[in-house]
Amino acid sequence: MAFVASNNYQNIQIGEQLFTFGMIQAKIIKRLHEAVRQESPWVNGKQLLHYAGSTGDKLRDVFKSQPAWRDIIESDGRGYYRLKYAA
Repeated sequence: MAFVASNNYQNIQIGEQLFTFGMIQAKIIKRLHEAVRQESPWVNGKQLLHYAGSTGDKLRDVFKSQPAWRDIIESDGRGYYRLKYAA
């Protein structure tokens, strides 16, 4: 499935699905997309929150306005996250 992101990652398209994110959410998506291009696509959730400037302590709280966020972000169950689809 094709992953297309706007320059600021606030608009993402995966296949036919469109997502619109706030600034903090977009920074998290951007960091996860960068990680896909490196050796390991998995990123620590606390590091993601810090990178994005979030005061929250859980990724799910940051994405609570996006019910379908788990369609593009997956967890390993131990505090690490990655994009499900990215090119």
